[in-house]
Amino acid sequence: MKLGYALPQLDGTPIDVLDDQIRRLAEMGYDGAEYYVCRPKDVNRCELHKILDKYGMELSGIRTGAIYDMDGLRFSHPNPEVRRQAVDRMKEACELAGEFHTV
Repeated sequence: MKLGYALPQLDGTPIDVLDDQIRRLAEMGYDGAEYYVCRPKDVNRCELHKILDKYGMELSGIRTGAIYDMDGLRFSHPNPEVRRQAVDRMKEACELAGEFHTV
């Protein structure tokens, strides 16, 4: 069994903070980190790959509730443009998850 730990926002968190969070989890025996993500395109994927590899960790999951909480995008919004944006943002989140082989 692998252990993952849920952490706050991935996008917008400085690289040195991500490094420290992931290092600490690795030291405590976790196998992965799970983050909230609102704007997947803002994630520095190259640096995140480097940090995860450095500590032998994985991105064990992403949580997408921040897409609604922070930007108000939802599939049931009365405005069709907002619904389209919600779909586009979820596609971006799926692409991020796929790149890191996570869910």
